[in-house]
Amino acid sequence: MPEAPEDAPETPRRRRRREEIYDHAIAIFDAKGYAAASIEEIAETVGVLKGSLYYYIDSKEDLLVRIFDRSDEEFGRLIEETWALDLPAVDRLRDFARRWCLWYLENIERARVYVNDWIHLTGARREHTAQMRREYGRRVQELIDAAVQEVGAEPRVDPELARLYVFSAVNGLPRWYRRDGTAAPEVVAEAYAELIVGTVLHAIGAP
Repeated sequence: MPEAPEDAPETPRRRRRREEIYDHAIAIFDAKGYAAASIEEIAETVGVLKGSLYYYIDSKEDLLVRIFDRSDEEFGRLIEETWALDLPAVDRLRDFARRWCLWYLENIERARVYVNDWIHLTGARREHTAQMRREYGRRVQELIDAAVQEVGAEPRVDPELARLYVFSAVNGLPRWYRRDGTAAPEVVAEAYAELIVGTVLHAIGAP
């Protein structure tokens, strides 16, 4: 099994090949489920021998954790960009919700893997991903709490429960959305953003 030297340079060609492997892995994991997919299938789709694939990755689980790491990094950037906006807290939450949902819709295959397959991670990789998700949830909670404080109403529902409800709605997008459907991603994202803000405002008893 060929292995890349630890100090092997990250050449443009090697980077492109790694991205190609990553994209094919997402498509196969989405189509078959992580558990049913095999390294052999990924290698065949990429057009390399199975042994050559290990020049770029450590294992099938290594591919899966990269999907989660990249997704969590992108979510983190969305939140940072939202906090940088000079907007009232309620509008900031709406902006984040729209862009958050749009990310899911524009990356629907990766979103399905993100929602469905993280349970297959093991050991330190699973704990790392769980920690990233907790941090992600905490930052979304901060956006909700800021909106609650801005409105100044006494919450009728625990804001943390509102966050869990919102997450369940967004994580449900990959279950029904299809690229060949009639609803454009921007239209769905705008609608979900309004529903999310409406849910939060109602939960906190806003007039």
